Amino acid sequence: MWDFGWALVSHFKLVQAGLSGSVNKYVANARLRNDTRELNCSLSSVAFVLRGMGVIIFLLTLISTALIPWLLRESLGTWTDEAGWIVFFLGLSLAIQTSSSIYGGILTGCHRWDIHNGIHALTYLFILGLMITSLSFDWGLIGLAAVNLGGEALGRIARMITAYRICDGLEIQRRHATKKRILSMLKFGGKMFIQTSSQTILTATSSLLILTYLGPVALSIYARPASLVRHVSKFIQKLAFVYVPSASSLSTENNPTKLRNFAIDGAQLGVLLSLPPIIYLTIFGGDTLGLWMGSDFENPDLTRVIALVYLMSIANTPLYYILAGLDQHGPISIWLLISAI
Repeated sequence: MWDFGWALVSHFKLVQAGLSGSVNKYVANARLRNDTRELNCSLSSVAFVLRGMGVIIFLLTLISTALIPWLLRESLGTWTDEAGWIVFFLGLSLAIQTSSSIYGGILTGCHRWDIHNGIHALTYLFILGLMITSLSFDWGLIGLAAVNLGGEALGRIARMITAYRICDGLEIQRRHATKKRILSMLKFGGKMFIQTSSQTILTATSSLLILTYLGPVALSIYARPASLVRHVSKFIQKLAFVYVPSASSLSTENNPTKLRNFAIDGAQLGVLLSLPPIIYLTIFGGDTLGLWMGSDFENPDLTRVIALVYLMSIANTPLYYILAGLDQHGPISIWLLISAI
């Protein structure tokens, strides 16, 4: 049910339309020019839209929670009611994350990756502690979803407080937002949206299809090796995300040689970082699953196939984010969507 909840809620991320990924690019450009007016215009515009998107995700969460008993009772069986609560708490967590994602973009746009990643790590440690406590009191999956919501909310509050402290002159107010800037950022975010859609099809949509036609047991067997590969992908994404503001800043220097060397270094880093874990999962993925989940989940062939399928996508992640920093990621995003379909 945990896999089902995340698979369903992951589709709600599409409401963001890739907008949250545009924040750090505009912050980096405005701070490089020391243009506080431009900074506040961009951030206020995107904040206005993201908060509206957060409301939409909350409404989608309520609708999905209400429809689960009607549409999926046959597939979920006795887990139907619990699935509804899991989706509710996870969806509310995503709504809060979307509404306040601008503050994470401010931190990364200011190149304060130490603070951004530090808050990330502390938040996850806090959530882990709450989850262990929840399990010790036998609160079940609903308790895990609820404490995930609480930890996410505290992490977002910490980002907001920190963003105002490190970004001089920051004012996120409705009067600074403009229609022109909203449309400009939506255009940039739309390219990210296409790429996000391809990832959703490959992960969340495939999980829902497995649940619908093969049942919860088949989903659990598929989700475990997919989760291992997804952790590798997330690790590379976190490292590669620094390339967005960096490439954006380099583009203003009008130095093609420096930018080309930067892209080559990023491509090499992507291959060097992705190959070792993928090779490990290809050879020892089944043993790792057996150690982690038990012999019933030990499936080396499935793990090997999933790892090899995602290899090229993971290795090229730094190049994608460099293109995003240059606002040239539209064509590759369309290709990723086509290949996913």
